[in-house]
Amino acid sequence: MKSRLITLIASLGLILSACSQQEQTAQASEREQENKDIVVAAFASTDQNQNGSLDADEANQMANSMFVSMDYDDSATVSAKEFDEWDFGLIYTAANAGQSVEYGTAKKILFALRDINADGVISQEEYQQSLEYDFIRADQDKDGSMSKEEYGKAFLPSLLFRAALEKVSAE
Repeated sequence: MKSRLITLIASLGLILSACSQQEQTAQASEREQENKDIVVAAFASTDQNQNGSLDADEANQMANSMFVSMDYDDSATVSAKEFDEWDFGLIYTAANAGQSVEYGTAKKILFALRDINADGVISQEEYQQSLEYDFIRADQDKDGSMSKEEYGKAFLPSLLFRAALEKVSAE
């Protein structure tokens, strides 16, 4: 009787463990799909001519629009506070994934990378220059444009935020 009970408890433990693992896998798949959807939406809003890739002009327009929208006080610079308060469209995704701290850290890293001269603010020139570098880096096939795939896999902000939103298992 005792051995049957132990076997039953062990079997239940395995079943619960498998169910928990399946649930974690499903949640990870949902987060991954949500992240892909955000990348697709961000890409589509930047791809002005709707040709499926971003050229340098579209990337520059994106950089200018983002900079102006971050510069709340119209000072021609973006402070760390302004940068932190501006959302890349991922704040709710991060909160739902329990990754708000990681998302905040990714934003701080991105600010530091954009603040080229490390003076605590990002000028429009610094922002433009850093996005041009990101564009060149993401253009993996060197065709002068950034495909949706390159945008999702090699564009620095996409890389940082994808890493911030992925839960790392403690295995």
